[in-house]
Amino acid sequence: RYNFRHAWKNGVHAVVLAPLDLIARLCALIPPPRSHMMRYHGVLAVHANARAEVVQRVHLLEQQRRRHHLHPHQRLRKGRVSVRAED
Repeated sequence: RYNFRHAWKNGVHAVVLAPLDLIARLCALIPPPRSHMMRYHGVLAVHANARAEVVQRVHLLEQQRRRHHLHPHQRLRKGRVSVRAED
């Protein structure tokens, strides 16, 4: 027996399920294997026309954020990188 916090519009305030019925309802909530749990709509949908622009912009912003969070000694000039690569 499962008691609801608030009664439904039709007055039902509890549900009584047999053990197998409860298990069947719980199993229905488990997603199938290898299925996506998140679905994207609008601009982030797979076939959206503007998706490439938005995803690319987010990727570029993430790169800029990473670059600015580096400590000064971690940022190397191209010349220093090539010198280190030759060593």
